[in-house]
Parts: sequence; structure tokens; C-alpha cells
Amino acid sequence: ERPHHVANRTAVLCPCLGGGEGASAAAGGAGPRAKHGAMGVGSSRPQLHGIMSSHYVEAARWGLQASSVTFDDHVYLPGAHLLLAPSKPGGKGKVTPYLWAGGNCYPDSKSILCDYAKRGDIPEDVYRLCHDDIAPSLRSIIFARIVGDSSYNLLVQQTSLLQRSLWRVAGPKVISLLQERMAKDEAFQAEREAILKDSWSKLEGIYESRPELFNLLDDGRPNACTIYVCAICAPGVFPDNFAYPAIKPLAVDSVPDHYQDLVKHYRNTKLGEFVMKTYAEHRVFEKGA
Repeated sequence: ERPHHVANRTAVLCPCLGGGEGASAAAGGAGPRAKHGAMGVGSSRPQLHGIMSSHYVEAARWGLQASSVTFDDHVYLPGAHLLLAPSKPGGKGKVTPYLWAGGNCYPDSKSILCDYAKRGDIPEDVYRLCHDDIAPSLRSIIFARIVGDSSYNLLVQQTSLLQRSLWRVAGPKVISLLQERMAKDEAFQAEREAILKDSWSKLEGIYESRPELFNLLDDGRPNACTIYVCAICAPGVFPDNFAYPAIKPLAVDSVPDHYQDLVKHYRNTKLGEFVMKTYAEHRVFEKGA
């Protein structure tokens, strides 16, 4: 099924939240109707479900926007999706992101980007570096350094009253479980930072040696490979318009010093510069937002 393209693209910008698996008017892109965790039952529009601040979800969201798809954007705090989101078919759980559209479920960011939004393909070596190494490493470091820090409350406050109430009761337990599972201890973090450094360097080598992979499509917007790489790498460089318009992302100077140092390092790489430039030129779809 091909995405539905619309001429009238008025977005309902309700501030909401977020993992998973994660412009000017001239730049184009249909604005999603952001939701506070409602399921969108009965709506004819595609329904995107995802953790608020997930870079996997960001890849899916950006792909839909780049292909001018009008959709409902259901964003959840970690753990809240288990209570509030519908399940995938076939007992496949609620790992996000996933998209319900036309009676079909697109179960991850790659299928949403490539199969539904039709942004092209992601080469297997690029996908594996992003999905297997960079994404889980950044996610682990975020859970160790940011989730649980006072700065994370700035994201929590963007969610609905229901999600904030759930987080007030269950948030500390959710943080503890996620940190135990994904962040573990300092030795594990050192290992993850080493994996991130190595895989980032390898991906940068692909970017420099095979620039033809990172093209714009005929609509003047980034292809699937570009969107996926930029979205997955985004937490390493903190672009200002990450996850627009679902959330207002954290400012670099609001997070702990260790993470600020990480961001400064990766912003100064060739790949980091490319990610920041692509976000600046292609990610914002409405002036003044």
C-alpha cells in the first residue's frame, strides 16, 4: 500500500512524549496529529506508536513526514506504552515503533521508512551498523546518564496528565529496571562507548566513500538511508529539532557533563557534521515551530 499524500497539511501540535526496536513550508512534509497515548481507534489515518524520545521512532516519524503522510503520532513514556498502546498482530508485543495503516501493521522503523513511506532502501551494512551497534550503544548511554537525571523531567512534563500520573507512581521502578537491563554498570558503559566509537568511525567511512547512498529523492527530501542514519545518530549530536513536533528535545547544556562531552566529540566528526547539517536543512517542516 502506498502512502496517502495530502494537499492540506495542518498539524495539531499537542506537546507529548517518548525505546524501541525509536522546515519551512517550502521543505514540505505533512504534520502529524500528536496524541497523548490514545489508540486512534476508528480513525482512517495511519497510526504511529512509539516511545517519546526514541531514535528508532524518530526515523519512522521523519520518513512519514518526508513523504507527506498525514498520521496520528502516539507518543509514550517508557513503560506507558505497555498499558496504553495496542498490540502488534500475532502476539508480537509492543516494541516500538510500529505503524497501523490500511489494516496492516508495519512493525519497525525500517518497514515504515522503506515499505510504507517509500523512501528507498537502506543498505544492509549501513543498517547493521546503525541498528546493531550505534543505536543500542547510544540508548544504553542515555539510560545510564540522562534517564533518571533531573533533566529527564523536562520531557516527562510534556506528556499528558495520565502519563505523568503513571510516571509519578511507576517511573522510579521503570527507570531502575531499564537501567539494570540496558545501562548495567560502569564496565558495561565503557564497553558501549568503545562500540559506539568504533561503529561511528565505520559508518563515517561509508559516508565518505559512498556519498551516493545519501541522496535526496525527486521530491527534494532525504532518502531512507539518510533519514535512518541521521535519526539513529541524532542522540550523539543533539540536533535542536529532534523528534519534531512530538516533543521539545532537551538542550545540550541541560544534560550531565559526561553526556555533553560525548555530544561535543561526535559533533566534531564528519558524520556528526553531516547529521547536524541534514537536520538543519531538511528536518524542520514548518517555520516558527
